[in-house]
Amino acid sequence: MRLLFAVAASSALALAGCAGAAPEATSTLSMPVESPTPPQTAPSEPAPGLADETGNTVPAMEDCLIVAAGVSSMMLAPLSFMGDEDPQTMAKLEDQLHHLHGKVPDELKPHFARVGDAAESGPDGAGQFDEPAFREALKPVQKWLADHCSEPVR
Repeated sequence: MRLLFAVAASSALALAGCAGAAPEATSTLSMPVESPTPPQTAPSEPAPGLADETGNTVPAMEDCLIVAAGVSSMMLAPLSFMGDEDPQTMAKLEDQLHHLHGKVPDELKPHFARVGDAAESGPDGAGQFDEPAFREALKPVQKWLADHCSEPVR
């Protein structure tokens, strides 16, 4: 558990360092700012795990960034519920998961819906944060990241 927290915290810090100025921490989850359109350059050899059928790597890299940032933030969500569970915090988490659901690749949308359902399922459907179910629901998303985003871009 400590290792998982350390990895999530390190990932969040690493992603925040790449974004320039740190965003104001006003929510449970924080997503990267939409990346600007990349400059037009000569095509290069895409990384094997990031090229789509047309050889375009930009959408795949953006998908990896969005999903990785979302997962990193979601791994920190249980900290928001340590001690006392606040209905407003749960509502904020649900809103942010819904927002993230709209940005991820279509193949991940059902998994993100399950993450949202698991987050609020709680013991016996109590509508409270259920960390074990939440972490279990994240596993397919983490596998997608490993399968699609593990090759370095050259």
